Amino acid sequence: VVSINEAIELAKEFGGPDSGRFVNGILDRVKNDLSRPLREAASPGEAATEKETPAPSE
Repeated sequence: VVSINEAIELAKEFGGPDSGRFVNGILDRVKNDLSRPLREAASPGEAATEKETPAPSE
């Protein structure tokens, strides 16, 4: 949590007017995704869909 706050402060200092809010949103989402139990992180259908994407044909 401390590192998230540090990243937000750095974004505010060196970024544009909305950078702090943007970084906060991204890092909050990452934190929430990482704190979910592994079983809920991806359903079997979701994981299969990502792996079965066909290669582009020429």
